[in-house]
Amino acid sequence: EGLEETLAALHALGMRLGIVTNGEVRFQAPKITQLSIGQYLSTVVISEAMQVQKPDPRIFAHALAEIGCRAADTWFVGDDPVNDVLGAAAVGLRAIWLTGVRPWPTDHPEPQWQIAALGELVELVHSEHKHAT
Repeated sequence: EGLEETLAALHALGMRLGIVTNGEVRFQAPKITQLSIGQYLSTVVISEAMQVQKPDPRIFAHALAEIGCRAADTWFVGDDPVNDVLGAAAVGLRAIWLTGVRPWPTDHPEPQWQIAALGELVELVHSEHKHAT
């Protein structure tokens, strides 16, 4: 919910956007096409095509190279605590947990950045930008 609006708003701010997803190309690529969000994306990385899955650091490194950003300057939003959030954080990305889909593992501290809905990401970007300037 709110995916296209969020991507459009972030894209309008000049942010480079991408998707990193685990799965098979024959399933994931049609899903992404059906969402009609391709115009906002600089890259789509599907694990089957890479022959490596999240949380392996190589899949994140590939996506970073595709969008031309350093890990320290990149945000990664995901709903899977291990594959997305801990995997992204391990390579230096700012990992943001989209809560409410999967429970957080009790053997790890919860991440600093959390959102309950994708639309909250736009406000988070605006508030972080204000603090940076």
